[in-house]
Amino acid sequence: MDQVTEEDKQNIKVIWDKVYPSADETGQAIVIRLFVDFPKTKNYFKKLKDISTLEEMQASAGIKAHGKRVMNAFNQIFSNMDNWSEVRTIVARLAHRHRDGHQVDVYNFAFLFEVVLNVLTDALGCTFTPDIKASWKKLLSILNDYIALCYAATPLVPEEPGTTV
Repeated sequence: MDQVTEEDKQNIKVIWDKVYPSADETGQAIVIRLFVDFPKTKNYFKKLKDISTLEEMQASAGIKAHGKRVMNAFNQIFSNMDNWSEVRTIVARLAHRHRDGHQVDVYNFAFLFEVVLNVLTDALGCTFTPDIKASWKKLLSILNDYIALCYAATPLVPEEPGTTV
């Protein structure tokens, strides 16, 4: 994770400071876009998988609640970018919960991260510059790779402090 530079961290922080105050709306937009762009992801949500129309998605308290959880998880990660040991612990717990608790296939995280980039691009327009987007892509790629590593680990444990991904 040492590939993330101070400039990358700043690029992520600038955007996060703009979108996190609207975490409910942004999180909802992310989950709706995930379901629209990757409809099979709805199957992992017992209470949401039968929602079919955009109107139903926009009115769903379950989608809003999950969107908020997604945003809060990202906030934990972004708030700890200077403490990669803590980020690894957060991500490992998240991976464990999704792998073992929800039986979510690991490739779905790549879908989620793609959707995050698309939602930010749509919402922020020219503010989400190529350099800023590159920083986000870099971090999300690192997170995706670490999640895959966690999924492959048995038992599921974060890396020892001092090691890098």
